[in-house]
Amino acid sequence: MVHPLLRARDWQDRPQLDRLCQWWTAGGSGVCALVGIGGAGKTAIADRFLQILPGGIPPSPGAAKREALPPPNRFLVFSFYAAPNPDSFFAEVAAWLG
Repeated sequence: MVHPLLRARDWQDRPQLDRLCQWWTAGGSGVCALVGIGGAGKTAIADRFLQILPGGIPPSPGAAKREALPPPNRFLVFSFYAAPNPDSFFAEVAAWLG
């Protein structure tokens, strides 16, 4: 993880999390983009997904691991809140890809 994600103060379950889990379980090929206006909960969904994903980040109270989800081989977490520079993002991706 390059940056920790911001935790949602009060998690509210969203159908987008279930769709993200379905995409992941089906093989997660391609790119999954969470698109929405600021404050819609995109970071909260990504954070919760990584909390419930086996092999992801440690969960917060109330977020149990979903053992039916296949664990990732590896993952990259980058926050544009922490580094709002696309050059920093692409440098991290290049380093992560080796």
